[in-house]
Amino acid sequence: MATKKAEVKHRALGLSDEQALEMYWHILLARRLDERMWILHRQHEIAFHISGIGHEGTQVGAAFALKKGYEWQRRAGSVSRDERSGCVCAARRRRDAR
Repeated sequence: MATKKAEVKHRALGLSDEQALEMYWHILLARRLDERMWILHRQHEIAFHISGIGHEGTQVGAAFALKKGYEWQRRAGSVSRDERSGCVCAARRRRDAR
């Protein structure tokens, strides 16, 4: 029954099963990368880390709300949906390169 409810929720928002799984993959990736960075910071392997743990869903949801392939202007430069911010962006490019 829980699975049926979950299906209704993402489909009611206009998301396909593939889109929902891709969003979940990015959320999981962001969490794993953040946890790894935290470990490196605690081991003094990196000098500085600002954690985003707990905000993965917001980050991925905002990125997926952008029109794909369209370049958005902002003060620091430009960003497109294909170039998501932070580590998720770099990791996705690595995954897509395979």
